[in-house]
Amino acid sequence: MGKFFVFFLFWTSCLIHVETLTKFRIGGELACAYNKDFQYEVTLYEWDVLDDDKIGFVSSGRGHGSGGFDIEGQDTHDGPGNVSFKSFLK
Repeated sequence: MGKFFVFFLFWTSCLIHVETLTKFRIGGELACAYNKDFQYEVTLYEWDVLDDDKIGFVSSGRGHGSGGFDIEGQDTHDGPGNVSFKSFLK
């Protein structure tokens, strides 16, 4: 009975998959060296081997000399075989 119970616990733990939610909050400032009006678009991605996940997006911004941005996003998994999020802005 004890061996069956251990096997049953192992088997059910393999079937149940729990995903955690990871939230990202990134802010920054872009600067134009020529101190002119400019438009910008900032997107936050999470790098994966097969494809990059879009996590957060700032649709558009305008600035004169500099402009700030704030991005909030979330992701539930990092992909197969990965143990850490590798994020980048584009």
